[in-house]
Amino acid sequence: RDLQSLPTRSSSDLRNRILGEKALEGLDLMSRYLDEVRYSNRTNESYLALLELFFKYFNEKDPLTISMEEVSEFIYDFIITNGYSASYQNQMISAIKTFYRISGRSHIVLQLFERPRRSRALPKVFSKEEVKRILNATRNTKHKLLLWIIYSCGLRRSEVTNIRLTDLDR
Repeated sequence: RDLQSLPTRSSSDLRNRILGEKALEGLDLMSRYLDEVRYSNRTNESYLALLELFFKYFNEKDPLTISMEEVSEFIYDFIITNGYSASYQNQMISAIKTFYRISGRSHIVLQLFERPRRSRALPKVFSKEEVKRILNATRNTKHKLLLWIIYSCGLRRSEVTNIRLTDLDR
């Protein structure tokens, strides 16, 4: 499909929708299950809120009739298009998978759910000017030596705090 023609649905638009009877039953089933297996209160609240949003996306459709293709459409149309994080997407998938696992009467094959790849932030690199300012920030010879050792050897904080005189090769 053409990306321009996709209807983006904001979360405020979805939150205003009314849940159907089957969706309410699904939320009740999920709530009882989460209490039974003693998930934390935060997980309960999160999963129920995410599942409610998922159900509202499909209006008053029976959640057990939602297909794998429709779940995929939801993930793209709502989560990806609105720029939600991979962590949010992962949490949504967990809530959906839990619901379909406990309902047991769905057309969805849980093994086909793909988790989003985790994004890895690149390490922060200092400019030459920043490195010069850091290395020249102190007049104390011992502190200056430690800063030079940290920078030149690429030591971690724990490695620096555990350094001994015997570790140095003059």
